[in-house]
Amino acid sequence: MDDAVMRALKAHLASADHIDVSRYQFVNMDAVRAAAGELWPDVRQRVFLAARSIIERRLAEADLVIQCATGFLVIFKALSGAAADQTTARIREDLERFFLGEKFAELLRVEATSEKLTPAEFEAALAAAGGVDESAPPASPKPPDPGKPAPAALGGLSFLPAWDVRREAAASYFADPRLVTESGAPDAAETAAVLKRPDDRLAFDLAVLERAAAALKSALSHGARCAIIVPAGYAALGFSRTRSSYVTALAALPRDLRQLVWVKLVGAPADAPGAAMAETGRIVLAHTPHLFVQADLKALTLERYLQTGASFIGASFPKKLTEAARSDLDGFLARAGRAGAPVWFDGVDDWDRLRTASKTPAKLLAGAAIGRLDAPAAPYRITRTKLLSKAA
Repeated sequence: MDDAVMRALKAHLASADHIDVSRYQFVNMDAVRAAAGELWPDVRQRVFLAARSIIERRLAEADLVIQCATGFLVIFKALSGAAADQTTARIREDLERFFLGEKFAELLRVEATSEKLTPAEFEAALAAAGGVDESAPPASPKPPDPGKPAPAALGGLSFLPAWDVRREAAASYFADPRLVTESGAPDAAETAAVLKRPDDRLAFDLAVLERAAAALKSALSHGARCAIIVPAGYAALGFSRTRSSYVTALAALPRDLRQLVWVKLVGAPADAPGAAMAETGRIVLAHTPHLFVQADLKALTLERYLQTGASFIGASFPKKLTEAARSDLDGFLARAGRAGAPVWFDGVDDWDRLRTASKTPAKLLAGAAIGRLDAPAAPYRITRTKLLSKAA
């Protein structure tokens, strides 16, 4: 258990005559273990990571979550009686709905109860749940093998304001990492080639996540509340083992940060297996409020991308606005419109592209023509008139 949670728990038990507790116990774990076989450690880790995130979404900041061997105990600080019962029931429904789509874990059932206990009764309930789960994953995944040279490393990290075209303001930022190799800084296509191995992509994405979270924490400490959209490659998120390491790091972020760190899935092919895309989206969305998915502007269908449950779907804006590029752009927007998916574009790097992009139905735009910052900042207004006046 996290030291801060343990301290808060001890203080609460010492000062309260009664505490409001909800219990979530996983039923049928043996069947899931048997079905998963050698994959059981990975499945169990994903189950508990997802469950914790789902539970925390319904809780207040002061509520305490305790992971046990067979499930979770939650201590409500403000809820009691019928309100606690309702929240407990909603969380149980959220958990079972999520696990219905999760391989092996669809066998799980969740028993949930809400009750008022004395401190002594709570300790008995904790013991009955198997005690505090000491096998919970560490706050950070195991670092890459130092004896194995990485093909590339994270260089600089800048932040592109995500311009909300309708509201004419920016309240979130796309983290824009720069890859550094022995031969220099590659372009986007070369970057994808260098980071095509799952472990290499994972190491890079974890470095980006760590640095972006640190920048966000600093911004919040200065009163600048904003969100950061971090890129994560399909080369890592599309596979169970490396995805598990990434979401472990995501889940380990403090709750106030995690709600403001949004993930952008990049590099997913239009013909990626539908089941893999759906599983990737479902698991990542258990740990972040929003998933942005980068699509191929020329893709004939957006079906695979949309199977992730993406909050936004987007692409890099064409570098040259040729007739063919405009046709690709129109087709992409039409397909996204039919699907009802909000659109974002990055790569809006010059004034011609800004003029064109601002006339599309895209909700968010980002690129050098809008701005590039060294650190995330408080939300601020960016009017269309001011932006386009620079293009005159």
